[in-house]
Amino acid sequence: ANEGRRAMGSTEPPAGRTQLSLSASHETDRKSRPNNPIILSLTRYTLSIVLSHLSDRDGLSALLTNSLWAKRVLPVFRLSSGSYRFVAVPAQDPTSLLARLNSRRLRKRLSLIRRNGDGHIDGTKGEEGAYWRDLSTDELADLEWRDSVERGGSYREHVINGERTNESQIRRWPAHLELLRFPSRVKTRPVCVLASYPRSGNTLLRTLMERITGIATGSDTRPDRTLSKALAMKHDMVGEGVVNPVSGQTGQILREAAQLQPTELLGNGESEFSKLPFMVKTHYPERRGSLPYRAHSCILLVRNPFDALDSYWNLCLTNTHTQTVCDSVYLRYRHMYEDFGRSEMETWCRFHYWWENACSRENVPLLVVRYEDLVLHTDREMTRIMQFLLGAKVISDSYWGRRINHALGLDELAKRNQSTSTDHLGSYRPRTGGNRLASIGKSIKKGRYSDETLRCMHGIAKKIQHFENNKFDSPQSESDTDIADHEKQDESLLNRFGYHIYSQGFPK
Repeated sequence: ANEGRRAMGSTEPPAGRTQLSLSASHETDRKSRPNNPIILSLTRYTLSIVLSHLSDRDGLSALLTNSLWAKRVLPVFRLSSGSYRFVAVPAQDPTSLLARLNSRRLRKRLSLIRRNGDGHIDGTKGEEGAYWRDLSTDELADLEWRDSVERGGSYREHVINGERTNESQIRRWPAHLELLRFPSRVKTRPVCVLASYPRSGNTLLRTLMERITGIATGSDTRPDRTLSKALAMKHDMVGEGVVNPVSGQTGQILREAAQLQPTELLGNGESEFSKLPFMVKTHYPERRGSLPYRAHSCILLVRNPFDALDSYWNLCLTNTHTQTVCDSVYLRYRHMYEDFGRSEMETWCRFHYWWENACSRENVPLLVVRYEDLVLHTDREMTRIMQFLLGAKVISDSYWGRRINHALGLDELAKRNQSTSTDHLGSYRPRTGGNRLASIGKSIKKGRYSDETLRCMHGIAKKIQHFENNKFDSPQSESDTDIADHEKQDESLLNRFGYHIYSQGFPK
């Protein structure tokens, strides 16, 4: 409520930043409004802001189930006809989405405290409460991450007079309850582009990065698209449409909303935070992004094409990230499904070749990460990624090494709360129901593709590899012997990434 009043000091919405509105055909009946000076001083729009900050569902729930709200707040939304109408328009700007996400995490902290019966609701007396009073979520995130830096990134405790106590007055929370923030440094931060063919695990990797670094990741997709809005409002990916949080119109919004000192200093000297790039997801060149930006490094996330195309098929048909069509749909449209697989196999190959060639041509550092390795060996792969981003050789005993352990549920706090499972680290559960081991090669195990289609897809990968090997050669250098040598080598992407069914036995 304090954030709502602070953000909405006037009765009119700020120009260009309408977060929600109340839709009513008549003015509110003044006689039906509560006789409370504080409530009366708040306009209907301001109350809508406060309620919708909880989201439409939670705002309506509070109005209907909380007796205090039902008596004092609900009458504000009463129409002259006697009915009530409250319409929440979801926020689109990243600042509001981030504040809403952090507010939900504070509420989950309260639930955890009440369930466990430990700590006060706030930290005004130095107790291990859910939050400190009179601070915005941006200020809380800044304060907690400063404390995390001082602790060295891990949860440590010691015993005083036989009682366990933390080394700080600020309570340490499981990674999924920690507050996020956008980079607050005004200086432009380098960008690491997270390139992946659709349905290759970029949301999983983004969630892991956010839990480790506490910094929200970005995306070059248009934030007003249905799937982008679903990621932002249902799956906690609040950086949709953000490619550089400290430049342009988005950067201006963020700087106005959070005029804080940067959290960049880790003790003395240059900060490791200042070296950490801002990660931006892209599917280019499979599709064009909404905004241009300059990338300083690239992580190419690769998933076996059989599962990636199968998941992409479900996404196209359901227009969701989590729903799956039933088997009868596969049978009814089997010819379309297999034509889709053959067609997109070429796109899958050309996508990965494009990024390898572009990074080589522009001298951009490139790290290739397999989705299957990320799922089965998460700690090892996240260590590789952080080493790549920081330009460090070893981080296992450093601040970031301890942050990785905390984010993956490998430290004492996460184990005690049993809040993190390596099968459910993403912001949403996979279509396999959470078993990521079973998700590897599931389309092959279920017989989604005929043997003819699988062999055709392998042939396409081999053909594209032959083209890539020879497209820069002069016509005189092309000969039947050269072609035969390439065919014998069979250095297709399926072989290089370990996805060849016939020569490598994938997915075994």
